[in-house]
Amino acid sequence: MAIEQTNNDQNKKRLKIDSDKCTSCGTCIATRDDIFEFGEDGKAKVKDEADFSNEDLDSLKGLCPSAAIAEEQ
Repeated sequence: MAIEQTNNDQNKKRLKIDSDKCTSCGTCIATRDDIFEFGEDGKAKVKDEADFSNEDLDSLKGLCPSAAIAEEQ
C-alpha cells in the first residue's frame, strides 16, 4: 500500500512520495533537505513546512532514481 506524503500549502502544487517506490536511498534528502526528510518508516517524505515554487516541480521530481516523487493530481 502506497502512503502519500504531501506539502500543506493549498495555493501551490503538491508533491507526493510513493512509499512503495521509495528505496530510502536519501538522494532527495541529501540534495534538498529543506523539502524532504526521512519519516518514521525510514522512507522519504515531504516536510510539512516544505517551501518550493511550482517551477521547481520538475527538478524535484527528477531527484529520485526510483521515480517515487510525483506531483499530486
